[in-house]
Amino acid sequence: MPTLYGSDFAEVYSKYGYNQFSARVAELLPRVLRALHLTPDRVLDVPCGEGTFALEMARKGYLTTGVDRSSAMLGVARRKAREAHSKIRFVERDMRALRFHDEFDLVTSWYDSLNYLLRLEDLNKTFAGVFRSLRPGGSFLFDMNTPDTLSKGWQRHPSFVEVDTRDAFALHRSTWDARRNLATLKVTCFVRRGQHWARTDELHRERAYSLPQIRAALRKAGFTDVASWGSIRRMTPPRRGDRKYWFAARRPSR
Repeated sequence: MPTLYGSDFAEVYSKYGYNQFSARVAELLPRVLRALHLTPDRVLDVPCGEGTFALEMARKGYLTTGVDRSSAMLGVARRKAREAHSKIRFVERDMRALRFHDEFDLVTSWYDSLNYLLRLEDLNKTFAGVFRSLRPGGSFLFDMNTPDTLSKGWQRHPSFVEVDTRDAFALHRSTWDARRNLATLKVTCFVRRGQHWARTDELHRERAYSLPQIRAALRKAGFTDVASWGSIRRMTPPRRGDRKYWFAARRPSR
């Protein structure tokens, strides 16, 4: 089951660099859309986390909706949207149970969020929900961590300090379960509250999916024109040792 972030970690996530990935993808996206000849109007980001990507899409003029099952993350996202005077619709919902129908031109899912779906059945449910959410001819763009990243990359530094500032500290510890293709990341986070420190412990699990598994799940949901890359910046084919898989899939036009 995807992780539910606590309020303290949601704050650290937003303030101390965890959201930089989403900001970089938002910068790259217009060029990617041009390369794919896509001109979306309505965009759904799922899960949207603390709203960095959704906010950037709204700033670029897209009608944007963000979905997340964490009330803490959505609380941060809504506050940021208010402060930016940005009209974004945020919906609290599990990405495995989307209830939109023929509503969006583009659905996005970033920062290996789909790896948090630990069963193939859950990945299938999510892809099916995304398919229903798209208008005919709409597209789905997303990234996922590769098996090499989870089984080797995360394990090169099984314990390290991710955040160390005057007001926050976060320690990451990772393990790999080869039998279940499962990476576990334990995050211990401290946030300064006046004269005291508040501790939060987060447990994050990601499953490694192979390229054939992901492509098969997309086609099972009904997607066609599935493209994949090892680098979204260069749009190069996936290769062994790539950190991420990047995908573009399309719902057929009627």
